This record gives sequence, C-alpha cells and structure tokens, in this order.
Amino acid sequence: MKLAIILNSTDKVLIASRYKYTKLLRYIYGEDMQIFDEREFQKAKIWKPDYCIVFGSFRNTFKLPLQQGIPYILCDHDIISLYRSGEKHNEFRKIRGAKKIIFTSPDHQLYIIKQYGIPADKTMVLYLRHSKDDIDFEPMKKIPGKNLVYIGGLLDNSFANHMDGKFSYRCYTDIFKTIISNGWNVHLYAARKRPEIYTKIGCIYHPRFEEGKDLFRELSQYTAGLQGFANNNASFNYAKTCRPNKIWNYLAAGIPTIGINPGNGINIYERKWGCELKNLDEINSLDFSNLDLNRYRQMEIIENQAEELKRFIES
Repeated sequence: MKLAIILNSTDKVLIASRYKYTKLLRYIYGEDMQIFDEREFQKAKIWKPDYCIVFGSFRNTFKLPLQQGIPYILCDHDIISLYRSGEKHNEFRKIRGAKKIIFTSPDHQLYIIKQYGIPADKTMVLYLRHSKDDIDFEPMKKIPGKNLVYIGGLLDNSFANHMDGKFSYRCYTDIFKTIISNGWNVHLYAARKRPEIYTKIGCIYHPRFEEGKDLFRELSQYTAGLQGFANNNASFNYAKTCRPNKIWNYLAAGIPTIGINPGNGINIYERKWGCELKNLDEINSLDFSNLDLNRYRQMEIIENQAEELKRFIES
C-alpha cells in the first residue's frame, strides 16, 4: 500500500501530531510513504497513492485528494466546532468525505461520531506518544534550583480578549506569577508568539526546538514540566477534552509532569509519571519519589500502536 502525506505551506516544520504520526507511518510503510506539500502533490501525477493522509483544524488540504479521486484519511487533532467556534469551517465536508479519521483524543473521537453520525469503525485514537528512538540520549545536567518548563502556545490576556476568549486557556500569566512567587524559575519554549508579559513577570524564554530527540534532551535539564490550561472561561471546556503532545514530551525527557487544570489528560499520567497540583501555593509540597518515570518512558511509545494503525488503514 502506498501513502501520501499532504502538508500545507505552514507545516514545513513537523511538530506534534505531524511529526509523530509521520514518523510512525514511515516506520510501518518505509518508502511506500511519501511526503508532499500542496504544490508538489498537484504536480506528482506519476506517484499515485492508495490513500492520502491530511491534517485537520483550519487546513484545506483535504480538497486535493478529492480533486484527484483519491481517498483520504483525516488526522483531526484539533476540532474547530468543539466549544471554539460556531462556524464549522469546512468541518462537515472534510469529516464526511474522509475514508477514515484518526484522533489524538477519545473525547474528540466521541464528539465527531455523535455530531456527524460517523461509524465508530471508521475512527481510531492514536495517542501522541514519543518514538522509541527519540529517547535514546544522555540527559543534560540538571539546572540548580527548582525549574519548571512549559512548551506550547502562549498568549497574554489582551490578545485573548481580542479573540473573544476562544484561546484564553493559553493565558498563563497568573499561574506563572504564583509559581515564581513560590521560589521556582519558569522556562518557556513558545510554539509561536512570545508575549512580552511573560518576561516582565520573570519567566525565561528559550529558542524553539524542532520536535524529537534534541528537544527531549533539552527538556531533561529541568525539574518538571507543566501540562495544563488557564481556566478562564468557556474555552477551558475545549481544552480539557485534549490529550496534548506535552503529556508525553516531558515523559520522553525523563522529567515528571505537573498538571494544573490539566483536563481529562490527567487520567493518563496521574501517579504514573506526574501528578495534579490543585493549589498552586502547594507546589513545594509535591512528591515525585513515588513516580516510575523510567518504566513508563520505555512503555509509552507510539510504536505500540503500529499494528493497530496498519490494520485500521488497510481494513
């Protein structure tokens, strides 16, 4: 079977689901899987795949295989209509037109099944676990003191209000202020924007790393990683349904995860490689000694779902 992954122009740097899913598909299919951007795929008339893999959210790459009569598998990591927007933004078309759909979260899977009447056997959940060869590195020396790291999207409150609060779960100002007041340093690896407010309150920005071994090694120097959201308004209802990439990225780095308003993702790692912090002022009372990071770091690899994914695609 031949697969073509179609990326749009903003996806040149493979991160999160695009990095992890692409790597797993290469592990399964080898050279029978090829990656194209939109323009390359339109020109690639000779190499015709059995299936195309396209990603969801605001992307419209699903239209390309439709134009050529090729079935596509949708990787819908981010559900636009789920609490975030009344507008479906081509959601109905891309979901109903998909041969099959892969989700990063069981909550997203269930929502789409109910929302659009999709047969459950057309869907599967593929968690954003790390790859086994991405954890083959020597960890860095720990930075002295108590150091919390966060990787992902960041906004300040003024931008969140401008966006009608749809993304206000990314506003961590108050959370980081409290953590810093308790004697911790906060290190940030921003996905895109680097709002000035975070340096003003004492956070430390670092250069962005591409997904994979180098990032995980970089994260290994910190005390713990933050997985969670600002619980500001209804946008948190969306955020809590996610199983975000960082749940496994901190584990890949070999550091415990601290969950602050972690949503349903806490059920994956609680008392395994992380714990929930319900009162920020009790951060210094956290005890990581009962966690078994090394065990779960070796167990929680994305290759565990390789056979399941292959059967799903080819059935």
